[in-house]
Amino acid sequence: MKRKKIIVILLIICLIVLIILGITYYNAKKEKEQTGKPLTPLVDPKEDDVLNISGFGIFFEKYSGNLKSSEIAEHLDMITTTYLPEMFNQVKEYDTQQINEYYSNNADDIKNNLGIENVENFTSFLQKLKNLNEDLNSWYRLDLIKDTFTDESDKEDYAYVEYEVSLKNDHKLKFSLYISRNATTEPTYIIDVID
Repeated sequence: MKRKKIIVILLIICLIVLIILGITYYNAKKEKEQTGKPLTPLVDPKEDDVLNISGFGIFFEKYSGNLKSSEIAEHLDMITTTYLPEMFNQVKEYDTQQINEYYSNNADDIKNNLGIENVENFTSFLQKLKNLNEDLNSWYRLDLIKDTFTDESDKEDYAYVEYEVSLKNDHKLKFSLYISRNATTEPTYIIDVID
């Protein structure tokens, strides 16, 4: 007898929960229909400290190389969220001699991460970043610009695409990206600022 009462109570609780969920769903659907917009997310994507990434489906569709789109996305995530902000904040006030020393001490990292193979190109890259006059730590979104993708670029054995990094102040930074079609080709990635 006691067991039947517990089962009945549990069924009543489940029924109440289902009714509440149904009412919530109906109200949300009604609000969406009235406003024409989905409900506002609880977390602002500009403030959640996660880089929102889109457009990487292009690598499934058109890229003939042997890098996985997840590898490319992971590299761009790391470059955008960590490498560029840290590196730039360290060197942005350096004079020419200090930049030369920095490049000399970090040439392998710079080549592996950005594909920059000499100090002149590195200096030019830094100057473009300075000219943008933006806080590189204020990223929140990265979008590949699909219509710029080409599997055979002007650099032999590299695909090409442009991408934008959206900042919290609603400004956008635009970059070019060459991606090796063969994982053994170095540098694997060549990134530059589009001004």
